[in-house]
Order: sequence, then C-alpha cells, then structure tokens
Amino acid sequence: MSAHAENSGHDGHAGADAPALLPDDAPIRLPDNPSLQRGFWIGGAACLGAALGISLIRGGNGLQAFMHSYLTSFMFFLTITLGALGFVLVNYIARAGWSVVVRRVAEIMMLNFMVMAILAFPILLYMAMSDSPVKKAGAATHAVAESTAKPAVPLVKPGGLYPWTDGAKVAESHHLAGKTPYLNLPFFAIRVILYFAIWIGLAKLFHGQSVSQDSTGSRRVNKVLEDFSAPSIILFFITITFAAFDFSMSLNPLWYSTMWGVYHLAGSAFGFFATLILALMTLQRFGYLKGIVTTEHYHDIGKFMWGFTFFWSYIAFSQYMLIWYGNIPEETEFFRDRQYLADGVYGPWVYVGLLLLFTHFVFPFPGFMSRHVKRNRATLAFWAIWCLGAHFVDHFWIIMPNLSKQQHSLDRVPFGPADLLCWLGMAGLCVAFFLRNASRVPLVPLRDPRLGESLRFKNF
Repeated sequence: MSAHAENSGHDGHAGADAPALLPDDAPIRLPDNPSLQRGFWIGGAACLGAALGISLIRGGNGLQAFMHSYLTSFMFFLTITLGALGFVLVNYIARAGWSVVVRRVAEIMMLNFMVMAILAFPILLYMAMSDSPVKKAGAATHAVAESTAKPAVPLVKPGGLYPWTDGAKVAESHHLAGKTPYLNLPFFAIRVILYFAIWIGLAKLFHGQSVSQDSTGSRRVNKVLEDFSAPSIILFFITITFAAFDFSMSLNPLWYSTMWGVYHLAGSAFGFFATLILALMTLQRFGYLKGIVTTEHYHDIGKFMWGFTFFWSYIAFSQYMLIWYGNIPEETEFFRDRQYLADGVYGPWVYVGLLLLFTHFVFPFPGFMSRHVKRNRATLAFWAIWCLGAHFVDHFWIIMPNLSKQQHSLDRVPFGPADLLCWLGMAGLCVAFFLRNASRVPLVPLRDPRLGESLRFKNF
C-alpha cells in the first residue's frame, strides 16, 4: 500500500487523491467480455426455455406448475436485489465508513432490478391469460362470475397462479368479493409497474451519483445521497411490504399477516449478505479487490448475515405463534395447508417446514456464531452457500404448497427439474447483467471521502 495511505489523516477522508490509497497491484475494474456475458444470457434463457418445455410436455396443468416454479425463483432473486438496495440506502443514512469498499458491488447488484422487471412480465402475462371476468348482478353486493368464462388460451387454468383472478372462486366467497377493489388484475399490474419504477429509479440514482463521484471527487455527492436516503428508505419499506403482499401473500387471498412485509425484509437482507460474500470472494478469486476487501470486511458482512438469521427466525416464530394461537380460520389457513392433510394427519409439507426451520435457523445460528468462523473464508463461504439454499427453501415453502392445493395434491411435494432450471435460468440472466454493469465502472468508489477509513477498517 502506498505511503499516502499511511498519512491520509485521522478522519479517513481521501478527497481527490483517493485512488492513491489503493494497493498498486489490485485490479478494480472488470474487463468487458461480451462473449462471457453472451454465454450467461444464452444459458439463462435456454434454462428458462427448457423449464417451460418440460412443463408443457407434461400437459394438463404443466404450465400452471411452471409458473409456480418461475415465481419461486423470481422471488428468490428479487428479494436479493431488494436486499442490495436496502444495504446501499442504510449505508448512506448511517454514513457508514467500514463498507465503502464493498458498497460498489452492492450498487451493481441492485441494478438487476431492470432484469427483474423484464422477468415480471411473464407473471403478468400468465395472470392476464388465466383471468376470468366477474360481473355484478344489478345492484347486488355479491359478485357473480360468468358461468362460461374461460381463458382464451389452451392449457391455461382460470386463476392458475393467483386464485383471485378466477371469477368463479370470487363469486363463491364474499370475502374475496370484498377484496376485489384491491385484488384485480389492472390494479395489480399498476402496482407492479410502480414498484419497479421506484426501485429502478432509486438504484440508478444512487449508483449514478456514486459513479460520478469517481470523476469529480465532490463531497457534495455524499451529502445529497445521505439527505435523500431518508425518504428513499421510507419508499423502500413501503414498496417491499406491498410487493410481498401482492406477489406472495395474495397467493392465499383469504389469508393475511401484518408481519409479512417484515418477514420478507429480513429474508431479503439474509439472502443479500450471503450473495455479497460469494460475489466478493469470486471477484477476489480472479484477482480483483485483493488487499482492498479484507478479512475485516468479511467479518462484518458475516455478522450481518448471522444477525438476519436470528431476526428472520424471530419474525417467523412470532408470526406462527400469534396466528396459531389466535386460531382464526382465515389466518390459520396458510399454516394448516403446510402441515396437515386432514385433522391430525400430517402431510409431506410439514417436513419441508422442518427443513426450513433447521436450515434457516437451528444449524446456521450456532454454526457461524463464532468470530473465528466468520473470519475464515472457507467456512464463511460454506455458510453463505448454505444460507442461499435456506433462502430458496423459504420461497419454495411459501409458494409451492399453493400449487399442491390447487391441484388437490397436498400429499406430495412438487419439486422437479423445472424448479432447478428456473433458478439456473434467472441466475444466468442476473450474472450476465451484473458482469455487463461491473465492466463499466470501477469496483470501488474511488473518491468516496470515507475510502481511507474503509481500507484501514479493523474489527475489535
């Protein structure tokens, strides 16, 4: 490390000379590699196409099964991207110094909202194809479905993904009919567009201003983003909460939980920190950020991942305990379908729930509690991979029982090749877009005034 690093001042401010603080032999910019990016684009699209093809070959309800698998992977990657945005906002609102050298990678990750917005389109399209209209008879207050209403597209089941898009089911339940002002396809689509407009706008604003500082060295950028982070984080909390209501809670439209947004927030942070650890280790494996991101930074990221392991578990237990103890039929429906086939008879989904409990809390909570585990890169990488697996199980447990219920097959867990291919496909697209954006900017905020503080960061 250059001598300037040792004499940059006690406050850690680097000013316009910040690049001199970096190790001379540490690459901080990925080369533009269109062929590699193209490989991930093509591989990702091919996996999604293969998942769809396998599902259609099954016939019957194959397309419905594919859409549930697709939504599971979509929520997995969307929540990680949301976690990246939340991390950047919290760093600015807290004026954090330790994390400056890892923040740019998070900023690049949050640009994946543009990919996720495109991936949301098939969900809206399938909902439109499976939507059957509901009419109101005269001045009556109860909705009456058109008896002959069927989707115009073959192989599409009415209400195949979200039951509230099936007019016949809405007509059968006055509870569902009362929710139609909110749960209707046009308003749902408007909300989804609004969510992504806000997320993409925030991601581009914070990323763009951070990158501009690399050239100008203006400290005003930090002041502006720190001031704007407060209202931005309010928008973030509101949108992640309502997005969780729309994308996952409305799969069970009679069920509700006021803790659902916080549950998804905790899971988003949990999945993001695991992904950040693996992304940084992969970059360093190929020679980037060496001597910049250190064991000290991994230690702190590991602390956050461990902390959200506990916080997610606390929210999950609180939600389960309060709903089960309250014993209100509309509330207990969600957990009943994930435990029982009939009164007192457990179904296979209870074992998926136990798998979630052990992978998301029982094993990881003591597993990487130790300081030594978080400071050892091999063990930290193992637990990061483990936590991403638990994060997938979480979304699988949330979404796929709805498919089993709609197909009257709660006696089996519908895990198959399409689930894996959907995950691989979306992973490929997200990695491709990450590489594209990472090759255009330095991997470190070169002239952030707290860069020196981050480079000298030590845990005590």
